[in-house]
Amino acid sequence: MKFTADNIATPWLSSYGEVPFHLDYSEKSMVDTVYENLKTDPDFPSLIFMGRKISFSQMAEQIDRVARSFYALGVRPGTRVLVCMPNVPQAIYCLYGLNRLGAVATMVHPLSAVGELVFYMNEAQCDIAVTLDQFYTKLMEVKQQRPYSHLIIARVSDELSWPLSWAQRLTGERKLPKPDSAQGAIDWKTFLEGGESVSEDVFVHKDPTQEAVVLFSGGTTGTTKGIRLSDLNFNALARQTEAMCHKEVRHSKMLAAMPVFHGFGLGVCIHTLQVCGGTSILGPRFNVKSYA
Repeated sequence: MKFTADNIATPWLSSYGEVPFHLDYSEKSMVDTVYENLKTDPDFPSLIFMGRKISFSQMAEQIDRVARSFYALGVRPGTRVLVCMPNVPQAIYCLYGLNRLGAVATMVHPLSAVGELVFYMNEAQCDIAVTLDQFYTKLMEVKQQRPYSHLIIARVSDELSWPLSWAQRLTGERKLPKPDSAQGAIDWKTFLEGGESVSEDVFVHKDPTQEAVVLFSGGTTGTTKGIRLSDLNFNALARQTEAMCHKEVRHSKMLAAMPVFHGFGLGVCIHTLQVCGGTSILGPRFNVKSYA
């Protein structure tokens, strides 16, 4: 029996205006749903980062490179990887790159304490972590308490246009410690080079009801909990948000002020805009000056 507004009690619909009672959701993975935009708007900016525009086709190229690089490190369907990053393009590449493999992105706050990160890695059973260079030392402290195989280190400057990239390296990154390969740390460039040897088709077109992302709750009523979310959870949220916002989302821009390790930040500011053909404006820090 198909449920309709006529055969079940739906008193709330009178408050919904023109929002339809029924919505059809994508039966594809998160990334495959986003890739639908490659057919119609490959050159439209999917992301804007510190003034640099990244088109859907450019983003897809980076996502596929990242997916192959994770595969080279042993990531397979169901593998959970800790993504400990602010709102930078590499976090988006990792999210969808892992999804390409049928793996799971465990998104966490990069300012979390060492003990919290140890807890997250144990709960999600992660053996690989990705973070920015400014958090390298902290993630190595985590490694001493909870061993894991690989730590991938990205830099903000890698995704900036010149001369901002040069200025960032000179002022923000010059004094930071370099990743130590002997301790399992890999810089972003080396990580991507590792995927170049992967020639076979490693991409998975997964069941959308399977686990895709782990987010951790705020812990306001006790110990924080890992929340396992499926592709369908995120794809449904995207279509529901589009239907409820009473605005054409396609070709719209949204300031992604909420972080990618937050449900609204990831599900609405990022995935909804990516699914609906809009633009997410990213920034590594959330303050008035950086977004003005």
